[in-house]
Amino acid sequence: MVKRKLSGNLLVSIAALLWGTSFVAIQWGFNESEIDPLVFVFLRFGIATVVFLPISYFFVKDKKKLLRRKEIVLIGLLNSIAFLLQFLGQQYTTAGKASLFVNFYAIIVPLLAPLILPEKYSWKVLMGSILGFTGAFFVTTNLNFAEFQLGSFVGDLLTLGSGIAWTLYIIVSKKLLEKDNQVSGLDTFFGTIMWTTIFLTITIPFIFINNAWSEIVSGFNWQSIVAIIYLAIICTVAAFAIYMVGLKETDAGESVIYMFIEVVVAFLLGWIILDIIPQTWEIVGSIMIAVAVIIVSIKRQKKESRHFRGRKNEENVREDVTEIIQK
Repeated sequence: MVKRKLSGNLLVSIAALLWGTSFVAIQWGFNESEIDPLVFVFLRFGIATVVFLPISYFFVKDKKKLLRRKEIVLIGLLNSIAFLLQFLGQQYTTAGKASLFVNFYAIIVPLLAPLILPEKYSWKVLMGSILGFTGAFFVTTNLNFAEFQLGSFVGDLLTLGSGIAWTLYIIVSKKLLEKDNQVSGLDTFFGTIMWTTIFLTITIPFIFINNAWSEIVSGFNWQSIVAIIYLAIICTVAAFAIYMVGLKETDAGESVIYMFIEVVVAFLLGWIILDIIPQTWEIVGSIMIAVAVIIVSIKRQKKESRHFRGRKNEENVREDVTEIIQK
């Protein structure tokens, strides 16, 4: 049980690492292109669906029954809402505020999860959540309070709505994985990606209302095409699948602490690839996030050690009893 949770946390960390690369991919790919956010989100999940469908043939059974489950439909709906609100909101607010509001789920999930899921409140998880969120605040804003005066209330509200949608997405996903042992992480991912793409098709008329076909096509260049393919395969198919498999094995409250790795990876890659010079508070924030992850990890390692010692004691008792019987 303990080893499964450790492997689950490791998988969630890998997913967060992959998602962290998406920020650099988006900035690199769309820096000189003008692509409507609705087009971007639809293509990302559309391509991801096409890529994963052949794979699902080997790993996902009874697809029709799975797609009819209310929880799966709800998870897909929440995922599509979260992405749409995030990308629409980013047009009307600053990047720092958007990132902060979107990551607000890291505070809400540890508070709500014990009320809805068979999880217990842990002061270490709560402390890690607060420490990690504070670190993310430092990284995304560099304590530039003037930034909070920029952007619009609508943009802030949209990105905050995205964070709330992510909160519900994580909790509903974990509740399904916890309730039904027959549903695997890949099953949940398959349902998520299928229903997300279906719900996103609703946005197609709005795409053509805002843009002529020639404008949509002219908005692409080779960098944006590479970025969309990378985001679809690596940051959607690989990252979401790994995350769902990991979430099956760990607690929802703990999983969001490891998600802060995403912020650190984005910060480091921005420095290495995009030559964005790190500022003092960004470095401090990254260290705080690392400490938050370590706090939660140490908790699990101690539990594993106690579990191991307990099993050794049981084995010793069995050996003593065997010797007495033999005598």
